[in-house]
Amino acid sequence: MSSKRRSASTNNPPELNREGGNSELNPSLRIDCGISSVDCEEGLTPEFEANIGLVEEEQNEITEIFLQIDQEKEETLAKLHFSDYVKTNFSTANNGSFTENAIKQPLIEKKHELDKTISVAIFVAIQKFMGDVVLTRPNKNTNDRVPIMTKVYRSLERAIKVSRRASVQNPTNNNKESKEYLSYKLKKRNSFLKKFTRQSSNTDDREEKAKKKEKLLREKFDNEPTDYLYDSGPAGVIANLPATEMEILHFIIGHAILRKDIRDELFCQVCKQLTNNKKADSCKKGWVLLSLISGCVVPSGRLFRYIRCFLRDAPKEYHDYSKYTRKIISRTAANGMRYHPPNWLEYQTSLARQYIVLPITFADGRLESIEGDSATTSAELCNRLANKIGLKDFFGFSIFIRVYDKISSLGSGMDHVMDAISECEQVVFGRGQKTEDAPWKIFFRKEMFSPWHDPSYDLIATELIFVQIMKGIRLEEYKVRSEEELARYAAIHYFIDNGCELDEAKLSKSLSKYLSENCLKWGRTQEGWTQAITSSFHEVCQEGKDTGQFKQEIVTEAPKKWVLQFAGLFEAFRIGGPKLTKNDVIVAVAANGFYILDEPYKIKAVLYYYNIVEVFASRAGKVRGQSFTLITIKGDEWTFISPNSQTITKLISTFLDGLRRRSKYAVGLQDFILETKQSKFSFSQGDVIQLVDEDSQREHWSVGINEKTKVKGCFPFDSVYVIPSLERPPDEFLNTFVNMKQDTLSRPKKRGAVVLSTGTIGRHNTHGLDTVA
Repeated sequence: MSSKRRSASTNNPPELNREGGNSELNPSLRIDCGISSVDCEEGLTPEFEANIGLVEEEQNEITEIFLQIDQEKEETLAKLHFSDYVKTNFSTANNGSFTENAIKQPLIEKKHELDKTISVAIFVAIQKFMGDVVLTRPNKNTNDRVPIMTKVYRSLERAIKVSRRASVQNPTNNNKESKEYLSYKLKKRNSFLKKFTRQSSNTDDREEKAKKKEKLLREKFDNEPTDYLYDSGPAGVIANLPATEMEILHFIIGHAILRKDIRDELFCQVCKQLTNNKKADSCKKGWVLLSLISGCVVPSGRLFRYIRCFLRDAPKEYHDYSKYTRKIISRTAANGMRYHPPNWLEYQTSLARQYIVLPITFADGRLESIEGDSATTSAELCNRLANKIGLKDFFGFSIFIRVYDKISSLGSGMDHVMDAISECEQVVFGRGQKTEDAPWKIFFRKEMFSPWHDPSYDLIATELIFVQIMKGIRLEEYKVRSEEELARYAAIHYFIDNGCELDEAKLSKSLSKYLSENCLKWGRTQEGWTQAITSSFHEVCQEGKDTGQFKQEIVTEAPKKWVLQFAGLFEAFRIGGPKLTKNDVIVAVAANGFYILDEPYKIKAVLYYYNIVEVFASRAGKVRGQSFTLITIKGDEWTFISPNSQTITKLISTFLDGLRRRSKYAVGLQDFILETKQSKFSFSQGDVIQLVDEDSQREHWSVGINEKTKVKGCFPFDSVYVIPSLERPPDEFLNTFVNMKQDTLSRPKKRGAVVLSTGTIGRHNTHGLDTVA
């Protein structure tokens, strides 16, 4: 619960201020928004995008590592050297110095045979990248358009299935490797969640369903192609190593992203090849590789301190490389590990040890260049852009990236910008083109609104949103209901551009600026559109509004008219609550409520905010991962699994809290009577109370007017439920309180009786996200 919510009190009511005022402030919020992706190339399915995630334990480990950076004293580190780690942890068959020979076993002991195979193969890949060995790849398929990351992922899936199939065929065999690795994979990858949890809700027929599951798994296994990386051991992997430097990078670092137990091995292998290496060119490539690895993953806490020592002890001629890598690895530890290997832009800037310059396009066509690095997140980018243009109200503004006709939202949270660029390059690669020619473009635009958005608070933000809407209407991103409505938008746009002087000839020539190609081609004639817009233009001028007022009007209408186009979209899986025809859903957090979609924009259910009592996130189990639950006023409990559970919960909690603080409506949870010498105030269960902002209100008490009796009076907070809504909810909803039993009313009584406050989250530090339930 918010620290601003208070419990009920039996203290005496305050004296009424009969001239109580009303003040309302506009919010300026920042919340982490999840990524929602539209359309994918072959080999880049939504499941694949979601599957390369980090489990919660790894995120905790990253936090511990980052704290270690600050806490560990330099004098302590001065006593440590990477060679100490080599002596303690390397296998007896390996030393810590450069070699041109292949290794026969991993540097660090591995539990799983798969990790041993990967480790031996990666060492050869590192040698190839650094130029220490020359390998030829015979019979290379020039039409192979499957990204290396996809091949690695599919091969890892195959390896799990092989191990699992062996367990199925021999139930008595306690295949520890299969169970441990599969358990880890299930925790980590969302597509497995979708495949398996559907069939595990009923424990009575669990055994029968397990048999069906294994049969389907075996059938799919038998029908899949056999050209996988690990089927022939290390020799087979080495024989199929990719040819180009970028592909080798993806092969090396991709394994570290997907396999936690490979990360320390990878860092150690590169450090080994940089130790006592007399080849200058080899060393330079090795340092570049180490910086690129550090920009994607971090070693375990045990190894991290020794990597710091290795960077500290770098030879003078490579001091710039080590300094650059130290910054990168610290940033990765702070912002979290990556989901995709480095992109071409990262590789080029790493060679020059420079920051990455990202061109960002605004809705009004403006272009701003922002410096970034491998760890740059969408939140950092949004903050820098907002500061650069003087944006005050930047809640809901997000980073978008486009390649060809595919668009993805990175939100404004912890998603890595470089991951998005890597995905774009994989799409380009899938089309048979060079990754360095990837035509990606990054945008900064409005993605969602708060329920109480005030366009007058930040005119810079309003201008950006207005331009985005008008451009979206012209491109048919935002649909209008009729030609008359479209003519009005065009008329307002023309008025803003030219004032109240209408030149029909000029308007006729500039119709393409206001209307889509389809409208001009299939709708009215050019003369017909000119006449329609002219008629609307005269009506617009008669309204007496200035350009600023029209812009604010259009921005205010946007989240109501295009609810789902201005909402945060997230993938989810329903595991509790009212039944749906499909459990795999998309959920939308919009300005007016929570939407459940069967597919984009096909609404299956809506929970308006006034219907929601509480939302909270929790773990649904080791396999299922993070979940969130919504509790409605009628007691329904909707529960969903989503990798964005925390983000969704924060958004909805903040909206509910903010709406209650601004609400002017409450409903009685019990019969209440207060008699004083001067007056008598009462209400019954289900009566609607119009809340009044009173300067003299005392703690635990509020002031309101009973809609039925029109009498103003005081009442304790816990006797009413403050409705999270800026407008009066429909009678159908309000009537549900009249006949509710007291035990049913206990939930809103506990969770909904909140302090009436005009404070605005985001503009008042005491109401920040850290205080939200």
